[in-house]
Amino acid sequence: NFPTPVGIIYAVDEPIYENMLQDQINLAIEKQGKGNIQALLNSGNTWEVK
Repeated sequence: NFPTPVGIIYAVDEPIYENMLQDQINLAIEKQGKGNIQALLNSGNTWEVK
């Protein structure tokens, strides 16, 4: 028998985490390029698990 909330309970006009994360990823790609996973694996900084 609690009251039913109607409308906006609390609104904050702040950046959204997902948008900030995507902006950070896009900035890194602009600065360093898209990257190449195959080049990373063949860079010599790898090890074999036996």
